[in-house]
Amino acid sequence: MDANELRVEAALASYPVFPLPPGFKRRVMAEIGKDEARFQLDFLDFALPAFLWLFCAISVLILVWMLNALDPLWFVHVQLVIRSLEIRLIGFPYWPAVVFSVFGLATIFLSTLIAFFTLAPNRVELR
Repeated sequence: MDANELRVEAALASYPVFPLPPGFKRRVMAEIGKDEARFQLDFLDFALPAFLWLFCAISVLILVWMLNALDPLWFVHVQLVIRSLEIRLIGFPYWPAVVFSVFGLATIFLSTLIAFFTLAPNRVELR
């Protein structure tokens, strides 16, 4: 604690403490006992699962419709496109990928450091 906090604590401790009125505790406990919490479902308890279920169902229906509408050999075509890209990439040098990967990792590291030092100015200081 610093000096200001110690002065406030000392000032609060110096004030006289008056006794509670008779029956205060009984009245407070009676008020607390009146409002018993009951389990209650709200609108979002129904709306959120309904929306998620509807979204999943529509997604599955669209997927089934698309798979039926596509050419039966669509997967073979995708594999051929990937293989042709792999063959074209064989002759390219690998150093741009390494440079961009290192640059990306450095960017993530520096942005984490900047966020740590700017968003946490009141961190605990070691003495």
